[in-house]
Amino acid sequence: QAQMIALSTCWNSGRYRDGEHVIAEIAELGFEAVELSHGLKLSMADGLLDGLKKHPQLKVSSLHNFCPMPATIMVDDPNAYEFSSGSPAEQERALTATRQTCEFAQQIGVTRVVLHLGSIPIPEPEKELKRLIFAGRHETEPYQRLLDDARRERERLAPLAWQNVRKCLPVLAEMAEMFGVTFGLENQPRFTDFPLPHELHNVFSEYPEDQFQFWLDVGHAQIQDFMGFTPLSHWQEEFGHRLLGFHLHDVRFPCFDHQYPGLGDSNWDQLRLDKYPDTVKIWELNPNVPRYMIEEGRQEMIELAMHGPKK
Repeated sequence: QAQMIALSTCWNSGRYRDGEHVIAEIAELGFEAVELSHGLKLSMADGLLDGLKKHPQLKVSSLHNFCPMPATIMVDDPNAYEFSSGSPAEQERALTATRQTCEFAQQIGVTRVVLHLGSIPIPEPEKELKRLIFAGRHETEPYQRLLDDARRERERLAPLAWQNVRKCLPVLAEMAEMFGVTFGLENQPRFTDFPLPHELHNVFSEYPEDQFQFWLDVGHAQIQDFMGFTPLSHWQEEFGHRLLGFHLHDVRFPCFDHQYPGLGDSNWDQLRLDKYPDTVKIWELNPNVPRYMIEEGRQEMIELAMHGPKK
């Protein structure tokens, strides 16, 4: 069983109007698999299916909610509708769009769907934290105070939004059963986003792993680590046994993510990528990474994903 290493369509979907070109380019680059990400418009769905038929060697590793993007969302935004929203109408839209993603997954025979759980509607502490980082005051007393304040504030205001998320979980669990998919709950870059580790534990203690697993975005985890929140290795220590997939990208300190590997400051050796041969690994690169870099570096990207950095 070869490892499945994929490239996400987030790298090229904005450049084409037709889904077939998106698939053709990723097949040309020599990847064995593709993740169909958010940002694929509904009008591209038929082209995507045609592309996959024309390139039968290209497997689809996973879909990233919402895929295809509902016609009502004008910009590429996976958080356009949130499960955490206090508005029942928005929750309903989030669930409907997720159901459509699951239908599309079933249609193309995909069992993994990456999911964002939402966020807490409070100001992000990162703005102030970055101000201090860029002023070279990262390891100071005021920075520590800001971190502590952010933790307290989040703890105080999370429960309400988390209740909204919890209302959606039984509906999502039912979808997982109905469409034969497993949801990968993805960690996020902002401290005000769900889930933090204790929130994931909350879901996993109540639902079986064929419905919900963890999806580790290594760049998002690295940002949280750089900012001083959850340490990078903590996610795998806690959830390594329940890991559905990885999103891979490099991060330039403190928060510039989706970089080509080697152009950032990420601690690749902490990720123990060699320990997860059965977990899909998806390169999620910024659209401004030039094609020639991926062409020339594909083998190195695959090696890094499979074995971690060269010793």
